[in-house]
Amino acid sequence: MADEVVLLNSLASPFGMRERITIAEKGIKYEPRDEDLKTKSSLLLQMNPVHKKVLDWFHTNPLLPSDPYQRAEARFWADYVDKKIYGVGKKIIFPSNGEENEVAKKEFIEALRLLEEQLGEKTYFGGNDLGFVDIALIPFYTSFKDFETFGSLNVESECPKFIAWVNRCLQKESVAESLPDQHKVHEFIAGIRKKLGIELSRFRFELNGHSKVPLVILNVFSEYKVWEIKYSTSRFRLGEEKALEGKREDDSQRENMESEVRQRE
Repeated sequence: MADEVVLLNSLASPFGMRERITIAEKGIKYEPRDEDLKTKSSLLLQMNPVHKKVLDWFHTNPLLPSDPYQRAEARFWADYVDKKIYGVGKKIIFPSNGEENEVAKKEFIEALRLLEEQLGEKTYFGGNDLGFVDIALIPFYTSFKDFETFGSLNVESECPKFIAWVNRCLQKESVAESLPDQHKVHEFIAGIRKKLGIELSRFRFELNGHSKVPLVILNVFSEYKVWEIKYSTSRFRLGEEKALEGKREDDSQRENMESEVRQRE
């Protein structure tokens, strides 16, 4: 099967790390290929963009719970990770000015502490087993050295319970073998900062959702999201589970939880 499944990935992409962990958790053999995003391979260009239906590949070891409320809750917190950890984390590594850096650091730590509260005394966010939220969050551990070096932010001292969860995740073979070395990620990010060559405050800005990030940085990070898997002649996506029939109920539960979290923040 390894000659039928190909995962295209970029070293520092947390999205690619999520897919590697997911594939490992499901016991799928695959061929990993690192992409040079400056000179994209013919396979990557062939696979993108999508102009036709993408098949779901339903496999064993579901990462989302069967209960509609718990499933909606997991999707909510995974989305929270994208907005508060990935979104705010970019402002720490690529700030426009010192003031934005300080605001981002405060918001980032507040987000981690809320996640600590959500984790509680559980082994993983999914309970006793690694789940959807764990896989969404753990890749950002590889950027902790960047937060410390470029943002003077020591996550270990600020959020010890979060670090304890990280260490539990790293004991899982699927996680330990899927995450790149922090130092390699740091060198990669440092290289990007060096290539920019000027103060980020001199970039023009463009609104990106709920946060303002330099336009040139947006362009760089949009490339990191590119990944694809090829399975025989069909293409499929991972990270979504079956139970699609419960999506409407999930959305309703998610809206309720968003309201609850806004009250807690």
